[in-house]
Amino acid sequence: MKKVIVIFIIGLILVSFKNEKNNRDNFSLIGTYEFKTENKIENHFIVIDTLNGKLVGKYYGTENGSGHGIFFYENEMKNLSIIENIIRFEIEHRKLFVKTRFKIVKQKSKNEESVGLSKTTLNYQGKILKDGFEFKCESKYEDCWQKEMIFTKTAKYKNLN
Repeated sequence: MKKVIVIFIIGLILVSFKNEKNNRDNFSLIGTYEFKTENKIENHFIVIDTLNGKLVGKYYGTENGSGHGIFFYENEMKNLSIIENIIRFEIEHRKLFVKTRFKIVKQKSKNEESVGLSKTTLNYQGKILKDGFEFKCESKYEDCWQKEMIFTKTAKYKNLN
């Protein structure tokens, strides 16, 4: 009986160390990542940080306005999941604007009304790379900016880990 208890305790300790290592590895993902496009204003950004000890993320993207120009949005990365070297998240209803949402300090203006809403969910799944992510994006109506996107950690934030 004592051997069973000792083996059980050792198992719990090993699982705890593995979970702690995964959390440490995941926290190294904190930072800002950029997907570069031909036109810099259309670049996409991912910002990963922590809230109450849990990783959270924001996605700053652009959407083609089908002849009306490029629209911008900022959304939470819903259902953010990181297991081993695989990362997944969803971008839900995107409120579209004519000006970029990627600002450190957001100054709200009464004239800054949204121009619409994209209701399809964007599903991202990809691999964690040394300095970023490689994603595949899927949506019901092919609303992804591109089906495959590589985000790299911005130089400003590379040495903070």
